[in-house]
Amino acid sequence: MSRGILMALLVCGAWALPAAAGKAPDFRAATRAGEHVELAQFRGRFVLLDFWASWCGACRSELPRLCALEREVDDLVVLAVNVDAEREALERFAARVALPKRVVLDPEGQIADRFAIPALPWQVLVGPDGKIVRQGVRVHDGAAALRAEINRRGVTE
Repeated sequence: MSRGILMALLVCGAWALPAAAGKAPDFRAATRAGEHVELAQFRGRFVLLDFWASWCGACRSELPRLCALEREVDDLVVLAVNVDAEREALERFAARVALPKRVVLDPEGQIADRFAIPALPWQVLVGPDGKIVRQGVRVHDGAAALRAEINRRGVTE
């Protein structure tokens, strides 16, 4: 694969890594609502981490699908990790667009760094045991594809 094509895939967020079996790095962070969340508090449930920013066009187009997944897939926790450096940018965007229930603030990119996020948008599916099930989950494939991924892992809704 040429360097130019690889860079285009990374920038567009189209590169999907294979399943990963490692433990997801834990984190504690504030949410947009002023609460604090830790990844460990959701142990026993599937967690979809969605890394995004208000300036990212592909991220913006995936947000409605992400909200739909949150409603349609039982026992799935969606944590929308926003990496905007300035809170004002997020709030201006949120005034116009529906966001998932839990928007986690990562203005310095510390959570994104811990997960070695290669591009935006980027999704990581964490299993009930706290291990990374898959990186590069395709949100635009919808709830059926996510349910199939969860079912492949031996857990049903």
